Amino acid sequence: MLTNGWETDGHVHEVTHDKIHRSLHTIDPETFTIGNGTDLFALCREVLQCKSFVLRHNYICSECDKLIESEKQMYPWWYVTSSKHTQISRLLKNEWSDKLQNRTQCPSCQGQIIMTTQFNKNHPPIICISIGNENVQITASLSIQFSETISGIRYRLCGIIYHGNFHFTARLIDKTMNTYYYDGIKTGPECILEGKFNTIENVYKVDQRKASTLVYTLL
Repeated sequence: MLTNGWETDGHVHEVTHDKIHRSLHTIDPETFTIGNGTDLFALCREVLQCKSFVLRHNYICSECDKLIESEKQMYPWWYVTSSKHTQISRLLKNEWSDKLQNRTQCPSCQGQIIMTTQFNKNHPPIICISIGNENVQITASLSIQFSETISGIRYRLCGIIYHGNFHFTARLIDKTMNTYYYDGIKTGPECILEGKFNTIENVYKVDQRKASTLVYTLL
């Protein structure tokens, strides 16, 4: 669990939540305010910062091959959505494919700019995928191909974050695929065992809240 290593004083969830919140507030008080909600993307971006993981978006001229700009991302979080039922691995592959930048031109030769995505060789131990709708297929495992030259890296689902009515809840999935439901308001400090993941009737919704972000860990 992400709370491992934190002193909890016997109250694993609420006390740990408050300690993490205070630490994040110290790092970025404008984003992680005290007494107000926090954007989930901002939380993922900060918690998942990993010095060994680097993704680069390179903007290259299609005519003269000049590197125009390079942007670095050091957190393994992505947002995906789809108009039809599609696997996450396929959506991510499309997200990382070369993309023509129609509104920009090379300052040297006025050629068209292409954005390429490049990863280093270190694979993140945890990744988060925020989903836009139920067409994004939630699976117990995931194979991600970070490069055309290496085979897919296997991840397993370990958590689903749900959102609705200004409140977040979660399902936690252990290595044996036992699935637990957590709602700090409804269940208090306890996680309620629901059964095996493949027996859950609807993984996209729980208590009128929709799946917002999936958490996967390396197998």
